[in-house]
Amino acid sequence: MYNGDMALAVAKTNKMLQKASAAFRNPFAFTLAEIISVIVILSIMSAFAIPNYVKGMRKGYERNMALNLMAIHGANEIYRAKSGGNDEYLPGTDLPLSGVPSINSGLSLDLIDDKATYDYDRTTATTYTVTATLPGVFTLTVNQDALTDANPCCTNILSEACRLRQGCP
Repeated sequence: MYNGDMALAVAKTNKMLQKASAAFRNPFAFTLAEIISVIVILSIMSAFAIPNYVKGMRKGYERNMALNLMAIHGANEIYRAKSGGNDEYLPGTDLPLSGVPSINSGLSLDLIDDKATYDYDRTTATTYTVTATLPGVFTLTVNQDALTDANPCCTNILSEACRLRQGCP
C-alpha cells in the first residue's frame, strides 16, 4: 500500500511539473536552431554584399575625382585662353596649389570633395599636373594634354581599385 501512495504522489508531482513548465513556454518564441539559422543566412548574405558595397563606393569616389580633375582641366584651359598663353595667367596665386579650397580660389571653381586630396602644380604657362588622391586606395592624375582615355590616368595602391587607364606616364 505504501508503494501505491508513493506512485500516486510521484504522478501528481509530475503533472504539477508539466503544468508549471507549460506555463513558462511561449508558443510564439523562436528556438535556438531558428535563431542560429537566421544568423548563418545573414552572414552569408553580408559576405557577398559588403565587398560589392565597398567596390561601388570606390567607383563613386573615382568618378567624382575624375569629374573634378576634368573641371580643373577645363578651368585651366579657360585661364590659358584668356591670357593668350603667357606665364601670368593665374594672378595672385602661389603655386603649387594644394587642397580643394586653394584650387577653388585659384581657378575660380566651386569643387566639393572631402574624401580626396588635390594638388595642382604648374611648371610653365602650358604645362601643369593635377593629382587627386584617395588615401590608401588610388591616385588620379591629369595634365595639360587633351582629355582622352589616357588622361586622366590612375595609379593603383590597391589592386582592382581603378577603372581608368592604369599606370600614368
